[in-house]
Amino acid sequence: MCYGFLLKKNPFNRAPLFRTLQEAARWYARLCGDPQENDEARVRQRAAAVAEIDPDGDVGGVLGIVDGADKATAREAAALEVGENATVDDRLLRLFHVLSGEEEVAVAAARIRAAEVLGAMNEVDANRDEQSSEAAALAARFRERRRALLRGIV
Repeated sequence: MCYGFLLKKNPFNRAPLFRTLQEAARWYARLCGDPQENDEARVRQRAAAVAEIDPDGDVGGVLGIVDGADKATAREAAALEVGENATVDDRLLRLFHVLSGEEEVAVAAARIRAAEVLGAMNEVDANRDEQSSEAAALAARFRERRRALLRGIV
């Protein structure tokens, strides 16, 4: 439902960091500068870490879903996001912890990713040429809420 304004307190305020655990695991390998990130053994290691967090291993239940609305809902559930009060999706922190072996490293990785996403959002917005309208202003406020969530993590 569109109210024409953004509610101040919204438990659904979220900013995405990754679409899937698999994407997060690949990003983490690149972050660590793993020269063998595509090595078969490394791929299996990441897959095992993902399977530990998501035993279904099907991108949050997306595989096998034919209905578009159900697939979109499943994709949204699979997304790894930050939320109000500097919360980070527990699955993401667990994945980084399994891959690194250290909780502090997992938290640092989440902060680095939030900074990357925030930087990308700022770059896109700097190049955005929006027309001045009520809808454009609402969209800008929505993006600013996402940036605020990411700044809370960084």
